[in-house]
Amino acid sequence: MAHGTSASPGWTASHRLARHRRRSKGGRGNPPPPRIRDARLTRLWRVAKRRHDPFSGEGGILVAGRWHERGVRIVYTVGSKALGVLEYLAHLTPGSTPFAAAWWWLDLDESRTEVEAVDPSGLPARWNGVRHASATRALGTRWIRERRTAVLRVPSVHVAGEWNFLINPLHPSAAELLATAGGPEDFTVDGRILAAGWTAVPQRGIPRKRVRRQ
Repeated sequence: MAHGTSASPGWTASHRLARHRRRSKGGRGNPPPPRIRDARLTRLWRVAKRRHDPFSGEGGILVAGRWHERGVRIVYTVGSKALGVLEYLAHLTPGSTPFAAAWWWLDLDESRTEVEAVDPSGLPARWNGVRHASATRALGTRWIRERRTAVLRVPSVHVAGEWNFLINPLHPSAAELLATAGGPEDFTVDGRILAAGWTAVPQRGIPRKRVRRQ
């Protein structure tokens, strides 16, 4: 798919996932091997409340986020459940009650859905701090409005080397990806983690343990 505009600094072309041969079927009389998800697929996870459509992107219309300005449809997903749990914890505030949520997912096939990626080296220094939130918001909003691709891979604010995958639900090629949607699946977090207490640290963009008063 050709882009409508040339790539801006901080953007790179997505790497295609390696192709893997499927396992051969068992011989006659042998049980077939267990079915596994195609190795070319990347499962994208999202934590959301059950009563909401997790992939409508409507939340972006109401509230701005790390990679978008208020007023655009956008869906945030993560590349692993571990990162999803960490982001859930990062959004809890002292004394707040953890909200009931569920796992939802999509299966991304980069041979069918083009992905554009943000190169962290092209972002401002300390881009993951509050002071530079406007820069990442402008970058993501521009990507949404230009409809460059259906998916944008961006670096995680919380863990270096991990990735978030942003989805533009209004992009023409997003329909095929959204058709793979699955869920809900129960979302649970070890009670010991929640009991310890967490709060966000805006200046660093990472969660830390809340110190209890004696």
